[in-house]
Amino acid sequence: MVYSNDDIRELYRKIATIVKYDDKGIASLKDLQKEPKWKEVNFQDKCEGDNSLGDLLLKHATENNNTRVKDFLLQSGCKPLQQEQITAAINKEEEGQNTPDIGENKANGFVDAQFSVPNEKEAKYKESKENFYTSLTKDVVGVVITGLFIAAAVMVPFVAGAAICGIIAALGAVCTELHIKKFTLPSYREMEKNKVEHVSSKTAQIL
Repeated sequence: MVYSNDDIRELYRKIATIVKYDDKGIASLKDLQKEPKWKEVNFQDKCEGDNSLGDLLLKHATENNNTRVKDFLLQSGCKPLQQEQITAAINKEEEGQNTPDIGENKANGFVDAQFSVPNEKEAKYKESKENFYTSLTKDVVGVVITGLFIAAAVMVPFVAGAAICGIIAALGAVCTELHIKKFTLPSYREMEKNKVEHVSSKTAQIL
């Protein structure tokens, strides 16, 4: 008998139904052959690809992880060695199909690792550089304002006005100093740190 793919799937479902309700574990090939359609079934019959019917049914049982169907087929005369060979061939074929993708993926990962890290460091360097110059600009403005109020304190003829200008100048100097310690110097150190990494990454790329 020549079995089509639909016949094989139907036969597999029939066997799965038989073993599903076989609580005592005594189901055999005779239970399958009770139906007229499967009366002459022979698991050794050859199918497409020079595979036996039993091999293809075992393949379905393995793919569906149905141990009860697998046991039924083995007890009915199917040879497990042939199924193992088929499974190995299928796995080998799948590995061959997946190899170009791998990991291609590894090649892409190498390229990403090669260029993304320097780009990230370069972005950090630019950000820290921008922060430093922004802080430095504020410091310059603070120094200028402080200097103006010091000059005003010296030039203002009134004692009260000179005192007020002196106090404002002192506050400006204190605020500027605090800003330098809290923002400008840390941003400068960060810029220098990222600058070294940035140069090193460029050199590594060239090498």
